[in-house]
Order: sequence, then C-alpha cells, then structure tokens
Amino acid sequence: MQNYGPYDLIIELIGAADFAANIDALSYGGRIVCIGFMSGAEANVDISKFAFKQAVVYGSSLRKRPKEGKAMAIRAVEKEILPFVEKKEVAVPLHATYALDDGKKAYDEYNQKGKFGQIVLVNE
Repeated sequence: MQNYGPYDLIIELIGAADFAANIDALSYGGRIVCIGFMSGAEANVDISKFAFKQAVVYGSSLRKRPKEGKAMAIRAVEKEILPFVEKKEVAVPLHATYALDDGKKAYDEYNQKGKFGQIVLVNE
C-alpha cells in the first residue's frame, strides 16, 4: 500500500501484516477500523504517526454481538454505506479475480501481505 492514499478511512481486515502501511496511507485526521486479524493481531508500529496525523484506531467485531445487533449493523450499512456505492461515490478496490475452481490460489494470495483491494471468486 506504499503508493496509495491518503485515505480518510481504512477498514482493516488483514491485521498486523498491513498495519504499518495503513498508518502511512492515512490522511490527517484519518481513521482505521480493525475488523479482522487474518495475519495476526500484534503489530510493531511507530505510534507517534498517530499523534502527528491526529489519527484514530477503532476495533469492531460482529462475532460477539447478539443476532439483533448483527441485524442492526447490516441495516446501518444498507442505509449509510450502500447509497454511496450505488452512486459510484465510493468504490471498492479490486486486487484480483479467480475462478471458483482456483479458490485455493485465491486464499493463498489473500494471506499474503502487500496487496491492495479485494480478491473475488467468480462463477464463470
């Protein structure tokens, strides 16, 4: 992610492997929301960068929420996020696509650090 940014919001799914690069990609006053830790939860980072950028890190998880809380979160995304996607005011970056039969390759790439964007399985 070294050549990307600055971003006001980064939703972090991978965890430790990408965390330092995420800090570098943040804009002044930016936010990182950690929702996944596939590559681990412990990162060695320069925390002074948060102070210099006036940045904030949040943690969130649906796993521990009751079903009602999960449903509320889904409705909030539908109401607050999807309209921006529909109007193409926000785009989800795409890193790569794989055929369903290549799911193992896609998963292996997903676990590598340094990529930018989503990896999508397509049914061809």
